[in-house]
Amino acid sequence: MLVRLASSIISTNDNSATKASQIISNKNKELIVMVPALAPGDYELQEVTQGTNGSILLKEPRTEQLDSILSVQ
Repeated sequence: MLVRLASSIISTNDNSATKASQIISNKNKELIVMVPALAPGDYELQEVTQGTNGSILLKEPRTEQLDSILSVQ
């Protein structure tokens, strides 16, 4: 069971967060989100989830972060 509670884009410049406006695809090992226009700079993708690989939800949400930096020109 995969349950994503929120996806955000975090600026590496000032740590400001921009919430994803829509989740397009939410499949195992695939997350496609739509984000509003971003100012030029570097960003990190962060998601909050309560899902596990099984059918049991975690008691507390956990935060995961993509290892790669996303750059907007």
